[in-house]
Amino acid sequence: MGQANTDRALVRQILERATAYPWTVATGRLTLMLEKDGVCINLFHERFEQPWTRVHTHTMDFRSRIIAGSMRHRRYSRAARPEDLDDATEYGYQRLSLANEPLESGTCFLAELTDERYVAVDEYEIAAPEIHRADAVDGTVTLVTRQFLTNPQDVCAFWPLPLPAANPAFSYGALADAELVKEMAQCALSLF
Repeated sequence: MGQANTDRALVRQILERATAYPWTVATGRLTLMLEKDGVCINLFHERFEQPWTRVHTHTMDFRSRIIAGSMRHRRYSRAARPEDLDDATEYGYQRLSLANEPLESGTCFLAELTDERYVAVDEYEIAAPEIHRADAVDGTVTLVTRQFLTNPQDVCAFWPLPLPAANPAFSYGALADAELVKEMAQCALSLF
């Protein structure tokens, strides 16, 4: 509990001065890198969601601690045929190289394996190739430690068919402007 309290205090201090830091717009969140390719803060809000990437895999393994707020997390199993999984739903998918180049697209079937719930100080881990989805309460803050335990060759995004519309309001990967950062930090601080 000691490290969790220390992390919570550090993250709160950063959020109180959030506009002094370079936050990046990512799918479903704003991200602040604290250590290059190592530790980051994620600040979740539905306005950044892209429905066609909510279910996905990653380029690296990671451990995530909920600093404030709460999250519902689901993991999935994948099959080519619906009869291979109980309660399977058809999804479209796009497989990308680690350089973000399209490799393959098509359809598959996914079935939910787990429904996990997390609140402040809880931790969870994801291996890079695990298919998962995280739905956070607006303002939820996580502290993520990236790990490199597996060696993925690609990443995938999955979406329920038909293909949902994209959110054109944000340039993903771009720096967030100060007004947006301030608004999102205030939302997060309200959950402390």
